[in-house]
Amino acid sequence: MDSASVARDMEAIRVALGEEKLSFIANSYGGRPGIDYSRLFPGRVRAMVFDGAVSPYMDRAQGQGPP
Repeated sequence: MDSASVARDMEAIRVALGEEKLSFIANSYGGRPGIDYSRLFPGRVRAMVFDGAVSPYMDRAQGQGPP
């Protein structure tokens, strides 16, 4: 399962709960789905807190950020 799929699941949960916007707190790698959610559904974010999130620019194959 990739983080974009998890972000879509987060949106489905938000809809099922009848919430207008999502508030989300994440630590470590939990921030990756939050970053993807904010990119896929920017108008649905109320607040997000990332504690130690991985870089959204990380190259997963090489384990490095952008040049």
